[in-house]
Amino acid sequence: MDVLLFNPAPRRGWQAQRRVEVPLSLLCPATPLDLEGYKVKIIDQFANPQWEREFKEALRYKPICFGVTSMTGPQILRALEASKLFREHHPDVPIVWGGIHASLLPQQTLENPYVDIVVVGEGEETFKELVKAIESKSPLKNVKGICYKEYKPSLDLKEIQQNKKELRVLGTYEAKEPVSVTSRNNYVIRWTGERPFVNLDEQPPLSYHLVNMNHYRRRLFGEDTFSFNSSRGCTFRCSFCWDPVLHKRKWRAMKPKTVVEHLKRIIRDYNIRGFNFTDDHFFIDMKRAYGILEEIVRANLNITIGKLQIRADTICKMDRDFLDLMVRAGVKRLTIGIESGSQRILDLINKDIYIEEVIEASRKLIPYPIVPWYLFMMGLPTETPDELAQSIRLAERLVDENPKAVARFNIYTPYPGTELYNVALQHGLKEPERLEDWASFNFRHVARDAPWIPPETKRLVEGLDFPLMFLGKGHFVSPYKKTNPIVAALGKLYYPIARYRIKHMNVRFPIETKIAKALGLFARQD
Repeated sequence: MDVLLFNPAPRRGWQAQRRVEVPLSLLCPATPLDLEGYKVKIIDQFANPQWEREFKEALRYKPICFGVTSMTGPQILRALEASKLFREHHPDVPIVWGGIHASLLPQQTLENPYVDIVVVGEGEETFKELVKAIESKSPLKNVKGICYKEYKPSLDLKEIQQNKKELRVLGTYEAKEPVSVTSRNNYVIRWTGERPFVNLDEQPPLSYHLVNMNHYRRRLFGEDTFSFNSSRGCTFRCSFCWDPVLHKRKWRAMKPKTVVEHLKRIIRDYNIRGFNFTDDHFFIDMKRAYGILEEIVRANLNITIGKLQIRADTICKMDRDFLDLMVRAGVKRLTIGIESGSQRILDLINKDIYIEEVIEASRKLIPYPIVPWYLFMMGLPTETPDELAQSIRLAERLVDENPKAVARFNIYTPYPGTELYNVALQHGLKEPERLEDWASFNFRHVARDAPWIPPETKRLVEGLDFPLMFLGKGHFVSPYKKTNPIVAALGKLYYPIARYRIKHMNVRFPIETKIAKALGLFARQD
């Protein structure tokens, strides 16, 4: 083993509906190393039931480095636990962090004693160069796209000031003076500068053999389904999203023929014919999207597409020919971020859509055998109880007009560096001072004090979080997912209570929410 990579679990608790995603944030940087002959081991804490045994076994060997990925939220704690355990076994091996959170806050991440290097942004080229530099003991300053600790026996004022100047270009976190790590070592944090985005069309097929593919098969719409990504970035400016911060609103994509070649390879090697596209917005280039669907039909792939992410205003632009093509290509579900039923809130978050467009898009999909999966957020900064009610009423309207539709509510999470995060700061959010303090930020619970939410709205958000899972005629059971039969039965019994709470915005004595979370009837994030 040359490189050990770890994917910490994003949630804990028993899942009523299995939801496991292939760790693309590790597979993407692992593939170039694998193709150059490095032995890479990936441990997935969430998907692999034997992860602990495999991790302990892997710790017997000394790798070139230990890599960890993490999102903002509770995944950070488990990432730190793994990093600490690794450090105890190999105190002189560098620990490298990557992923969304470390890329957003590289300096604060490095202030943790169990992080030595941060890969900022995309890791394919950066991580390969970094591993080679560590292996050959070459200067890390020559590896673009990283932040790292440079230990010094002593530091003078001039060096500290220069270090501050270098770090200002990171832009997402205020530079601090170097701090003491041990009683005898000081360090400065070095930033090597940005690395250009990778050309997705030139990237080789992922080394799926590095993971157990059976861990990531999900039964959706009657097919074994697997995650697949064909583009990165998004050109839109939603102020709640981390994407504009990391991808700078630059969208990059594979060509249609490249996409189909990748799909063919997965079908041939693993007999998987269901795909969930994880692209932030599959339809940014309508011509390209049409071309991919056309190539899928032309190649007679006979696949099921369990998810494509799209905007409501994009659906409004589609003609009958486009919608018919989606059906012929096997599209079964469209995930549509609505976010709010309040136009004021939509304007606040720079969603750049109108409620009328949402309704038009919804009605346009009614004749087609496609499940519209509408996503809403609640607990947004300054959101009033009336505005939350507008979101709920809009969601009810959408699922009432289209029996196939599903509406889901998540709780707003302030991502550092985003525009809306700054709004939350203005309304009292206290910025976490340590890496581990970000663990309470997740979309299934209201973050600690959450001062950006008016008190009455906060009470409604906490009380309606569980009942809103029963919104619409589908209840808690999605017809195309395999739901635990006991949970399905309990859900049907609870449905009338949930409907009463939703209709009357009644959150008094929300005992069932506490019981459900304690029993793990829906995925817990903490």
